[in-house]
Amino acid sequence: MHVDSYAEFRAPSRPVELKPESVGAATLAEYAGGYRAREVPVQQNLSVQNGQLYMQWGGYPLLRILTPTAKDEFFFRYEYARVRFEREKGKIVRMVWQWPEGEPMMFTPIRPR
Repeated sequence: MHVDSYAEFRAPSRPVELKPESVGAATLAEYAGGYRAREVPVQQNLSVQNGQLYMQWGGYPLLRILTPTAKDEFFFRYEYARVRFEREKGKIVRMVWQWPEGEPMMFTPIRPR
Protein backbone atom coordinates (compact mmCIF):
# COMPACT_ATOMS: atom_id res chain seq x y z
CA MET A 1 0.00 0.00 0.00
CA HIS A 2 1.42 3.35 -1.03
CA VAL A 3 0.46 6.51 0.83
CA ASP A 4 0.97 9.90 -0.78
CA SER A 5 0.38 11.95 2.34
CA TYR A 6 -0.13 11.80 6.05
CA ALA A 7 -3.67 13.15 5.52
CA GLU A 8 -4.77 9.82 4.07
CA PHE A 9 -4.37 8.21 7.50
CA ARG A 10 -5.81 10.98 9.60
CA ALA A 11 -9.52 11.26 10.30
CA PRO A 12 -10.93 14.79 10.08
CA SER A 13 -11.18 16.58 13.40
CA ARG A 14 -14.53 17.53 14.84
CA PRO A 15 -15.18 20.83 16.56
CA VAL A 16 -15.48 20.61 20.32
CA GLU A 17 -19.07 20.99 21.45
CA LEU A 18 -19.40 23.79 23.96
CA LYS A 19 -22.19 25.16 26.07
CA PRO A 20 -20.98 28.69 26.79
CA GLU A 21 -21.74 30.00 30.27
CA SER A 22 -23.02 33.50 30.85
CA VAL A 23 -20.47 35.64 32.66
CA GLY A 24 -21.16 39.17 33.85
CA ALA A 25 -19.07 42.19 32.95
CA ALA A 26 -17.69 42.59 36.50
CA THR A 27 -16.46 38.99 36.56
CA LEU A 28 -14.90 39.26 33.09
CA ALA A 29 -13.07 42.40 34.23
CA GLU A 30 -11.41 40.35 37.01
CA TYR A 31 -9.58 38.27 34.38
CA ALA A 32 -8.36 41.25 32.32
CA GLY A 33 -4.69 42.21 32.47
CA GLY A 34 -1.24 40.91 31.64
CA TYR A 35 0.08 37.43 32.46
CA ARG A 36 3.51 35.82 32.18
CA ALA A 37 4.78 32.25 31.98
CA ARG A 38 8.41 31.14 32.38
CA GLU A 39 8.25 29.17 29.12
CA VAL A 40 7.05 32.09 26.98
CA PRO A 41 9.10 35.27 26.45
CA VAL A 42 6.04 37.33 25.45
CA GLN A 43 3.38 38.64 27.78
CA GLN A 44 -0.17 37.37 27.30
CA ASN A 45 -2.83 40.06 27.55
CA LEU A 46 -6.49 39.53 28.34
CA SER A 47 -9.06 42.22 27.66
CA VAL A 48 -12.83 42.56 27.71
CA GLN A 49 -14.69 43.94 24.70
CA ASN A 50 -18.37 43.74 23.88
CA GLY A 51 -19.04 41.28 26.72
CA GLN A 52 -16.32 38.81 25.61
CA LEU A 53 -12.92 37.93 27.06
CA TYR A 54 -10.14 38.17 24.47
CA MET A 55 -6.52 36.99 24.50
CA GLN A 56 -3.56 38.35 22.56
CA TRP A 57 0.19 37.82 22.68
CA GLY A 58 2.21 40.95 23.42
CA GLY A 59 1.43 43.66 20.87
CA TYR A 60 0.18 41.19 18.24
CA PRO A 61 -2.94 42.84 16.77
CA LEU A 62 -5.15 39.74 16.52
CA LEU A 63 -7.55 39.23 19.43
CA ARG A 64 -8.87 35.72 20.07
CA ILE A 65 -11.97 34.86 22.09
CA LEU A 66 -11.88 32.78 25.26
CA THR A 67 -15.29 31.10 25.62
CA PRO A 68 -16.55 30.69 29.21
CA THR A 69 -17.51 27.09 30.05
CA ALA A 70 -17.81 27.19 33.88
CA LYS A 71 -16.85 29.39 36.82
CA ASP A 72 -13.24 30.49 36.21
CA GLU A 73 -12.95 28.17 33.18
CA PHE A 74 -12.73 28.97 29.48
CA PHE A 75 -12.08 27.23 26.18
CA PHE A 76 -9.69 28.60 23.56
CA ARG A 77 -11.04 27.12 20.35
CA TYR A 78 -8.13 28.28 18.20
CA GLU A 79 -5.78 25.83 19.98
CA TYR A 80 -8.31 23.44 21.60
CA ALA A 81 -6.98 24.58 24.97
CA ARG A 82 -8.77 24.69 28.28
CA VAL A 83 -8.00 27.72 30.42
CA ARG A 84 -8.59 27.74 34.17
CA PHE A 85 -8.13 30.59 36.62
CA GLU A 86 -7.08 29.68 40.15
CA ARG A 87 -7.90 31.88 43.11
CA GLU A 88 -6.63 32.28 46.64
CA LYS A 89 -8.77 34.27 49.07
CA GLY A 90 -10.93 35.33 46.11
CA LYS A 91 -8.04 36.79 44.08
CA ILE A 92 -6.73 35.37 40.80
CA VAL A 93 -3.24 34.02 41.43
CA ARG A 94 -2.73 31.78 38.39
CA MET A 95 -4.04 31.05 34.90
CA VAL A 96 -3.48 27.46 33.74
CA TRP A 97 -3.57 26.49 30.06
CA GLN A 98 -4.04 22.81 29.17
CA TRP A 99 -3.86 21.57 25.59
CA PRO A 100 -5.08 18.11 24.47
CA GLU A 101 -1.49 16.88 24.72
CA GLY A 102 1.42 17.92 26.87
CA GLU A 103 1.90 19.50 30.24
CA PRO A 104 -0.15 22.46 31.46
CA MET A 105 1.39 25.92 31.30
CA MET A 106 1.09 28.24 34.30
CA PHE A 107 0.75 31.98 33.91
CA THR A 108 0.85 34.47 36.77
CA PRO A 109 -0.74 37.92 36.75
CA ILE A 110 1.78 40.70 36.24
CA ARG A 111 -0.15 42.82 38.73
CA PRO A 112 -1.82 40.65 41.36
CA ARG A 113 -5.55 41.19 41.49
